[in-house]
Amino acid sequence: MKEQWKKVRYWFFMSLLTTMLIFMPLMMFVTVYCVINFLCSLVTAIVMSFDCFARPYVWYSGTAVFITFLMTAYLARDIANEEYGSIMAAAEIIAVIFFMPIPLITGLRVYRKGKKEEAEMLQNGGDYYGE
Repeated sequence: MKEQWKKVRYWFFMSLLTTMLIFMPLMMFVTVYCVINFLCSLVTAIVMSFDCFARPYVWYSGTAVFITFLMTAYLARDIANEEYGSIMAAAEIIAVIFFMPIPLITGLRVYRKGKKEEAEMLQNGGDYYGE
């Protein structure tokens, strides 16, 4: 459980640092990545605080998918409210195309890594839950 809160603290400070450097063009992608990791780690740490038998990779990847759907719906609503041919609508479509795969890829990567670690631990006769 302490490991999860260390990850939350790390990603929070990385999010602050990259937000301060967002004037650099490439830092927008890094900032989105750090904020997504912070939010997913925060949800995972909260769940692990209440349920020690929860699998952290499931909650992490589920949060990443939820954030993707939430942001896509939010941007789609903004796109629908814009005028035809608006530059803001084009910017929001580009944001959906370029930024929304980041949480999906991150969630998939963490889910596969967690399943692999769980399978290896169970195959070696270890107890996954650490009892």
